[in-house]
Amino acid sequence: MVFHYGRLTRDGGTDPRTLVFACLAVQTTGLDVTWGARLCEVAVVRMRGDGTVLDEYATLVNPGTPLGNTELHGITDAWMAGVPGFEQIAGDLVRYLNDAVVVGYDLPAIDKFLAAEFDLLGIPVTGLPGLCALQTCRTHLEHADYRFDSLCRALTGQWPIAERYALEDARLLAAMVARLVDTAPEPLGWEGPVSAVPPMLACGGDIAPRAATPRRGTLDHVDLLVDRLPAMQDAPPPRADGLANYRMAVERYAAQGTVTAEDAEHLAMLAARAGLTQHTAREVHQELRHLVPQHAGAAAGIPASPVAASPGSGPSGITVPETRDLWRLRELTPEEYRARYTDLHGDIPEDLVIEASEAAVRKKEAKPRRGTATALFVAVLVVLAVVWQVMVWSV
Repeated sequence: MVFHYGRLTRDGGTDPRTLVFACLAVQTTGLDVTWGARLCEVAVVRMRGDGTVLDEYATLVNPGTPLGNTELHGITDAWMAGVPGFEQIAGDLVRYLNDAVVVGYDLPAIDKFLAAEFDLLGIPVTGLPGLCALQTCRTHLEHADYRFDSLCRALTGQWPIAERYALEDARLLAAMVARLVDTAPEPLGWEGPVSAVPPMLACGGDIAPRAATPRRGTLDHVDLLVDRLPAMQDAPPPRADGLANYRMAVERYAAQGTVTAEDAEHLAMLAARAGLTQHTAREVHQELRHLVPQHAGAAAGIPASPVAASPGSGPSGITVPETRDLWRLRELTPEEYRARYTDLHGDIPEDLVIEASEAAVRKKEAKPRRGTATALFVAVLVVLAVVWQVMVWSV
């Protein structure tokens, strides 16, 4: 396994606000890695536990095999032009996951895909600190539906603006983690490793980010697409051949005022082929501002901002829900979690829920042990039944 799993608990531990989390999301060509499914998109949002976003990374990944799952993620062969393979982005991905607790919605599933990709390269990557968001929400929240979009709505008040885009999923996951830390009825603590020593890999810097586009409707102007590219702190230079095509498309679409869903996808595809990020795309728009000032060009600079928000003050006018009633009165113990969810989540790793803390053990020992009393009660019933049978036969 790539990850060494820990947990967020109400029984003490390291204050998560002092830690860095790397919220990881992927898209794949299939659901089962044992049948040859590969990664086709990865995204990472690095954030402090208080919700402040530090860096972003996203790229399509050429799986080297026919694309599947297209009906879910929308990635077709047309997107694969000039897209790096996993061997070209492995070093960059490890760098963004390093020195952080890696969070995934269903991290054990992602673990299998990453392990398979690194195995194909002959690179041993193990022991990275990992946190499964699904397990965390099941442990602490009483909710009827633990699907990603439902949890996102319950915690942040938002639905995904576009489904099955790795960067959008990673951003929403970061917002969910920040809300969990911020709204817990008791302080949460991190139990688990906080660092690892990954292999030293070369960083190529080759990216092909996919910006989320609407499946229908229009964008008011081309700048809205820029916000859906990764805000990378060390943005690589764009590819010259793709950049020229992107410039021409921006000028054409900006002049027409609105961008249809089809036009937005075409523009996003050109941005991916050019390897654009928020910073490099904004530079292009700024240069074109004098040509189409009413539509092109956005303010430069991407200040780090918290993804968490207090109730009632969500981004863009979104009302952040009150989560008090969402939390369980107490977190599920590891034993309760396994008993309740193993059948639904049959591939739970042994260390997905680490051993209970000393505080939790003391609480458990303080409770009366009902197992012995129950066994004694059953034994008495058996003896009484035997005595009754003997009395009946003697009569």
